[in-house]
Amino acid sequence: MLNTEHFSLLAGRPEEWDEEIRQQASRAANQNVAINLRELQEEQHYHGRLSVEVVKSGCGWTVRCASGLDNFQLVAGNRHDAYWPATYAGAAAWGINWANEDPGNRECFARKADAQEIVTIEVEMQAFGDTKIRTVVIPAAEGVGQATESPFWRDLTRDQKLDHIFYYGQNDFQPVANHRSVSVGDIIRLEGKRYRVDAVGFTEIPESAPAIQGVPSGPDSPTSTR
Repeated sequence: MLNTEHFSLLAGRPEEWDEEIRQQASRAANQNVAINLRELQEEQHYHGRLSVEVVKSGCGWTVRCASGLDNFQLVAGNRHDAYWPATYAGAAAWGINWANEDPGNRECFARKADAQEIVTIEVEMQAFGDTKIRTVVIPAAEGVGQATESPFWRDLTRDQKLDHIFYYGQNDFQPVANHRSVSVGDIIRLEGKRYRVDAVGFTEIPESAPAIQGVPSGPDSPTSTR
């Protein structure tokens, strides 16, 4: 179970696995015996539970397996991708999209002491018909190609937000596994509305237009337009 005092869950739905731990702990308490947490973790890992952590290192931000059962190995970072951004937002994007591929069995988290404020935006990857959802992660206080003195996300216009989403949705700038870059024809979900990426600019999609099924947006994951 994730220690929520020190860690923030970025993606994944570990409720079923956590409930298993609670039930076994309750049974152990009723029988006045100690729960064997190591064996339980090994059993859950064997049945497919996987976790990754967004970690700050000497080479920037990386994503590592969060379990010694996987040797805490590096799964995303400079050694894997020459274009790795080495930013918190870039590492979070990789981990969030990885977890969202199988949210019932995967989770991504970060230490609260190191975590940075981000905005997460969902994009319907419709251009090539794969119907996937890509989560684009944007630093709340960083503009395209700029440092932290650039405008806060909340101060951007709708068109500026859409431009940011398109920029950070490129694998050249924010590489994620098993996802192509945001392209013409994809649909950005922003602030309760949907916008199609055009060759030049964006077009708002009427509410009557069908939406594809994907990972639902959480209350802590604001949706934005570009």
